[in-house]
Amino acid sequence: MRRVELLSDFNIEILQKIIKIKNKDLSIKQFNYSSIFFQLRNGLNSDINLILASPEGLFPTFCNLLKNKKINLKLLNKEIEFFTSSVIRKINMNNEFYVASFIKYQQSIFSNLFNYSNKNSYTYILNYINNKISEIFSKYNNIHIIDMNDLILQYDREPIDRKYYIASKSYFSLNFYEYFSNFFLLLLKQKKQKIKLILLDLDDTLWGGTVSEIGWQKINLGGNNVSGELFKKFQESLLIIKNYGIPLGIVSKNNPETALQAINRHPEMILKSKDFIISKINWNNKANNILEISNELNLTTDTFVFFDDSAFERKNITQRIPGIIVPDLSGGPSTYSKKLEELGIIIDKNSTKEDSKRSNMYMQNLRRDLIKKKILNKNDWVKQLKIKIFFEKFKKENEDRILQLFNKTNQMNLRTNRYNLISFNKSLKEKNTHFFSVKVSDKFGEYGLTALLNIKKKNNNFFIHDFVMSCRITGRGIEEKIIHFIKKNFSQKNTKIYFALKITEKNDLMQDFLNTNKIFKKINKNLYQLN
Repeated sequence: MRRVELLSDFNIEILQKIIKIKNKDLSIKQFNYSSIFFQLRNGLNSDINLILASPEGLFPTFCNLLKNKKINLKLLNKEIEFFTSSVIRKINMNNEFYVASFIKYQQSIFSNLFNYSNKNSYTYILNYINNKISEIFSKYNNIHIIDMNDLILQYDREPIDRKYYIASKSYFSLNFYEYFSNFFLLLLKQKKQKIKLILLDLDDTLWGGTVSEIGWQKINLGGNNVSGELFKKFQESLLIIKNYGIPLGIVSKNNPETALQAINRHPEMILKSKDFIISKINWNNKANNILEISNELNLTTDTFVFFDDSAFERKNITQRIPGIIVPDLSGGPSTYSKKLEELGIIIDKNSTKEDSKRSNMYMQNLRRDLIKKKILNKNDWVKQLKIKIFFEKFKKENEDRILQLFNKTNQMNLRTNRYNLISFNKSLKEKNTHFFSVKVSDKFGEYGLTALLNIKKKNNNFFIHDFVMSCRITGRGIEEKIIHFIKKNFSQKNTKIYFALKITEKNDLMQDFLNTNKIFKKINKNLYQLN
């Protein structure tokens, strides 16, 4: 059961009760409203932490606005630094922080206090605070800022109930707490959910009309037609998602030649053939096509989304393929972009170059697998790939990708050590530490930064503190070449090299590699020596 702590300097007991009712799988703790700094010092043993606080309660300088005094920005900066450092000190690799951005709760009789051009206004100072905390927290992957102004803008009622505040010291209305709890629980669900591929039908999904019947020139797309513009808008949204690293594919019952003519020749098409990593345009059962895609890309179907306007096809897919996400498009093209938005796709604020190149990587993998199917001998297949490996010492520009690889890799991971920015830099600075990142490429393209080595010297021996490899490059002789690199560079007279394994439920690949490879001598259950 995941533990959640709610921190606030005003009464949010009603929010705790609503969340508890809506999700019984969460253990909810809420402090009696008091100083946020007191709560930060005395709590936070939870997986998820939400801070919902007033600017008056955290930043004493902000209160000068109510006293008609000029804001001292240097003093305000110190208060912001104190708040953000208090949160950062509580970060570990197993918790998440959600911090609500700061908005104005107090009323004012002076209209100029909302004038953005006035640097002593509510608007200017609140934006200043929010921008500062955003800049500081952006370095930490497990601290997220909730834009309260945007949330309130989407809420169609009055969010702040001043009468309720007088009675309960709780700023928001009861209905808004209901609205916020739905948003927050969806946020937690989206954080766990990982979408890796969006599959799309064509007719009446990417354009209006049946292309095999009317021809590509007559499909309804753009052209100052309401429905046509909605299809185009949907494609524009899909292209944005694709450019952020979530690949697109096609599954359509259609004539391949006619469908591809529409995709590549229609002047209003936003998505072209190059934007899809895989296409199944044929008259086969769509469920079978999706299962084939799952096998070819080595992705599980519970990471797929499938858009299709046909209620029959949607029902068939959901019955045949458990776990796949199939949005209800019965509302027509006016709802398509909204359905895409409701998926709640999260773009990692520390997304890396490898993330943005994911579509190309899947295409390269398809080409590699085509060769693999033709060549029965694995060694011959590896030779055909012409793999190259490059080792480099730590570079600041690779920091985000390095942390991502440490914290997301499970199967080929020696010790499953998790790092944040602070703990990783601390490890790098330790004496007798040798850190290397590994980049891999072959004749089809770059795999990117896909492996890490963290080696520490103790008592004249070397211990492999971290050995991490992306599972997508295993089985191609790369792990053996990494071991050869270690042996070549660290083997010394009267010096031994040890691999200290930490067994987990998920690192079977690493366990098998150590146990079946003759270059290792097993000392005990968790310790291996490099021969």
